[in-house]
Amino acid sequence: MNYKLVKISFASSSILLALGLGVFYIRRVFYRKRQTQNKNKIILHYFYDSTNKSPSRSLDLIRLETWLKFAGITYELKIPKSRFYSISNSPFISINENILTDPDDSITYLAKILGKDLSDGLNHIEKSISRGFFYMFIEIAIQDLKALDDFLRNKEFMFGSNVCAEDAFLFGVISQFVCFDESEIGFYLREKCFNILRFYENVKSIYWKEWDNRINLS
Repeated sequence: MNYKLVKISFASSSILLALGLGVFYIRRVFYRKRQTQNKNKIILHYFYDSTNKSPSRSLDLIRLETWLKFAGITYELKIPKSRFYSISNSPFISINENILTDPDDSITYLAKILGKDLSDGLNHIEKSISRGFFYMFIEIAIQDLKALDDFLRNKEFMFGSNVCAEDAFLFGVISQFVCFDESEIGFYLREKCFNILRFYENVKSIYWKEWDNRINLS
């Protein structure tokens, strides 16, 4: 038997085995890294409907994005561009293989798993006030806008200098009136409600720095 040949063959096998184990280890490290990076990765999906005034005509999309920005949550935006639009094309969020289609449920779920409850600091009175404004927008009238405008007087946000989930909803609603509503109510808001407009511009300037880049100027 040629012991020298056997020795060389054994050495070659050892090298190949070591290389194989090395490749396996590297792949495993990269796989774990990708798994870690993808954990809690948030993708916000929506049908593209940008206008020359707003990134979207959808209250739900503006509200969801504003809340994510308020919470400091990184997200990926997937909006396939199309010239067709339907109100049924509602935004939805995907995270960890979960699909969240309702904006209220989305915010509640994300706030819980990510520890981002922006309304946690509100007291019972403030929460009652926020619920009142929420229901007010179901059938809003000019006197309601006046009440909201007075409420926002000398306030940076709804309840002081810190944003809450209710601010995201309010911004979404106001954006619809400012950008799209041509009724008497929309006209009144744009011409008379300076505190509401200040709130709107304040949120835009702080949290929506890409607003102008997202609108469709064509």
